[in-house]
Order: sequence, then C-alpha cells, then structure tokens
Amino acid sequence: MLRWSDDGGHTWSNEHWASMGKLGQYGTRVIWRRLGMTTDLRDRVYEVSGSDPVKIAIMGAELAMTPTAA
Repeated sequence: MLRWSDDGGHTWSNEHWASMGKLGQYGTRVIWRRLGMTTDLRDRVYEVSGSDPVKIAIMGAELAMTPTAA
C-alpha cells in the first residue's frame, strides 16, 4: 500500500494498493505511476506498507520527476 502526505505527515492521501505477488513468487515489482502534483516537493512524504504478516524488504526506490507548466 502506498499513500503520501503533502504537509509533512499531518494529513494523508487515499491508500493505493498493488499486489506484491504470492508467497514464494520472487521477482515481482510494484510500480505506482501518476502520483499527482504538489507545490512544495520538500514537504511530500511517502509511506509504503503491507497487510500480510511477512517480512517486506525494500531493496531500492526511484523517483522520476518531470516539470510541468503549471
């Protein structure tokens, strides 16, 4: 599950769920796209969590940003 806050963690977005695969199914990647815009990027905080009682290891993360004309 992914959600984010644009005010440093005071309020949060809706939850965005994606499957990480079944138990024993390795090599599954989770990608979220189109995460919206914010006027103050330095205040945006992301939270990633899971619902199953298994160990979750985040091996890396990448944030690709593109400027807008807004």
